[in-house]
Amino acid sequence: MKKEQTTLEREIISKSHTKFKLWIYWITLLSGIMNVYAIKTFGATVTHHTGNGSWVALSNFQGNIPSYRFFSLIIFFFIGATISGMLFHKKVKLPKRRYAWILISGGIVLILLQYINIGFKALYLITFWMGLQNGLFINYKGVTVRTSHITGYITDAGFSFGQYIKGEKKQFRYMLFYIKSICAFILGGFLGYYITETLEHEYIVFGLLYILCGTFFLYLRSAEIKE
Repeated sequence: MKKEQTTLEREIISKSHTKFKLWIYWITLLSGIMNVYAIKTFGATVTHHTGNGSWVALSNFQGNIPSYRFFSLIIFFFIGATISGMLFHKKVKLPKRRYAWILISGGIVLILLQYINIGFKALYLITFWMGLQNGLFINYKGVTVRTSHITGYITDAGFSFGQYIKGEKKQFRYMLFYIKSICAFILGGFLGYYITETLEHEYIVFGLLYILCGTFFLYLRSAEIKE
């Protein structure tokens, strides 16, 4: 049974690799959108927490923003990632429908935020969501994908390029994957700024983008398995 499952996984990932990459870039772009929105609206990052870790110390001495808020963001991200670990503890490479339903559910919650005013607490909810999203076990050609931040990708792109220079030609495609992911995140930042500045119902737009992303994954998975 294990052997059959492994063969099916390879077939699906091989057939769908272009569309699958597109889906990965889409999620990464959404993270860039949400992070810029959080920075503009709440003055804090939600997709990565190195800076928030430093702000725990800085705010303790400067006193502008209570340090517990930054610490809480780290905790909520951790809780989201923990739930992902519980949902995907087996780390099966075969794309799961559960990925899609998580994205669609998150989109619905974001739409509800447009009508339920919870103020600053929305920041914690979005941070939790980013932790859950980043913890999804997404494997692309042996690479464990993290969709909510690009700090590690910058290192990975540089490392892969170094390996390519030293003669490991296959590393070039990995470098391109990392660079495209970085560009997707940055592009998401531009879109996040535009949406926040120009549209009145930004949560609805964010939610619909997530729902479409989840729906696309359902289509992708079902179409490739049928083939």
